[in-house]
Amino acid sequence: MTITKIIVLGSLAALYLILAQAGVMVMSVTGLPAGTGGIINILWSATIPVIAVLITRQFGAATFMLLVYYTLALPFPIGGPPGFLPKIIFGLIGGLPMDVAFLLLKKHEKIASATMAFVENLFLGLGVIVLLGAFGLPGADVAKNVFTNPKILAPFLAIPAALGLFAWWIYKKLENTAVVRRIRGDR
Repeated sequence: MTITKIIVLGSLAALYLILAQAGVMVMSVTGLPAGTGGIINILWSATIPVIAVLITRQFGAATFMLLVYYTLALPFPIGGPPGFLPKIIFGLIGGLPMDVAFLLLKKHEKIASATMAFVENLFLGLGVIVLLGAFGLPGADVAKNVFTNPKILAPFLAIPAALGLFAWWIYKKLENTAVVRRIRGDR
């Protein structure tokens, strides 16, 4: 991975963190339980990492970007309470399945994009149940309710897949720009 790609992935992780503050604000203002921020922030979680992978076309891009994101999120109530060090594991839980999906489907970018967003949200949801539940932290119960209620689960997984297609559409608008070609290392 080139320095340029590392900088791009770190920058996209920082952008993702800034946008994720929307979920934090909604939780703070409304008093909704922990975990709702993740549901609200599904827009960012299903688009930014997909765009990052498509731009860099590098195995490990999603994992790296999400590891940086969750490291930056340590002081915030994102993915767990502030200072909850194990939430960095979410970078692996969400990123690695995305990287594998892209590796297997990269010849079919549109399908890969929907699949990457789908598997990221599936694995992150399950990871929240397991990791936060193991520590008895709030948020695990919200995720558990999502996974045990088919009326909520279907949109929880379908919406990210649709947003993955939206991310692909955004990428297609950017792919032939000088900036993206430079990031990819095209000559």
